[in-house]
Amino acid sequence: MNKEQEEHHTDEVKLSKEIERFTKTLLEEEIGQIFEAVHEYFETRTGDISPGQMGELDELVGKLTELIKTQVMQNSPSYSVVNSEKNPYSSKDINK
Repeated sequence: MNKEQEEHHTDEVKLSKEIERFTKTLLEEEIGQIFEAVHEYFETRTGDISPGQMGELDELVGKLTELIKTQVMQNSPSYSVVNSEKNPYSSKDINK
């Protein structure tokens, strides 16, 4: 890899990590608000969730974070076409 390619790769990694952190933070905040709104609507008390529910929620947040990050990256002008071919959420999978 030449210096220009290394810099481009480093920039992509930084962008990817920044998108991931930002997305995960937003998702966690919004999910918390959704839980509160649903409890308020149904007049129930919000409380702790079980370890199993927490594990499931963490998995869902991780999957959503990855999907959003990948979609944002593939639409970024600095993201290479080669990387979009490796992405599990590429448009080629839409019609399956």
